[in-house]
Amino acid sequence: WLDKSFGVYSVGEFLKTGENSVELSIPTMSIFAEIEPVYLLGDFTVVPEKVGWSIDAAKKELTLGSWKEQGQPFYSWDVKYSKTYSIDDTTRKHTLKLGKWNGTVCEVYVNNKKAGIIGFDPYTLDVSPWLEKGKNQIDVCVIGSLRNLLGPHYNNPSQGLAGPFNWRNINAPIPPEAYKMVDYGLFEDFELVY
Repeated sequence: WLDKSFGVYSVGEFLKTGENSVELSIPTMSIFAEIEPVYLLGDFTVVPEKVGWSIDAAKKELTLGSWKEQGQPFYSWDVKYSKTYSIDDTTRKHTLKLGKWNGTVCEVYVNNKKAGIIGFDPYTLDVSPWLEKGKNQIDVCVIGSLRNLLGPHYNNPSQGLAGPFNWRNINAPIPPEAYKMVDYGLFEDFELVY
């Protein structure tokens, strides 16, 4: 999954509607047996509760806006946004222009061929070489990061900086609104300009 040392176990058959718990045990506890967080993988949304989170059915697809506001606060991979354009003149320069977005980078595909990566201002990419006369599908894949998945989520973490001090003094469950998370996603639609 993230590291080949992480064990991945199928637990679907053990889950029931309502509250579930996970118990970790080892034959002999030692100082070298550091307990790490447990992650639940699957196709679902995450809903904030008064304390903690609950799991709900997956949405069919994400739309423009923050992933965390669409039930994916811990999601860290990529989301694809697609549009179809009809091109009459392939001799003109066509530039893909991103509006407001947040992620690590955006991968751009034209007709299922990788056209390039957008990561820096002015957030544009010349896609002319990949366009064909007629209909063209353009996919923009916004790629998140592991920040919202792995944390730190509290103790007022600085963006891009984490240390041991971010995981101290947590004596009770933290309410979801106290989590410090990054808004990833495509907030304004992309456009093709020429």
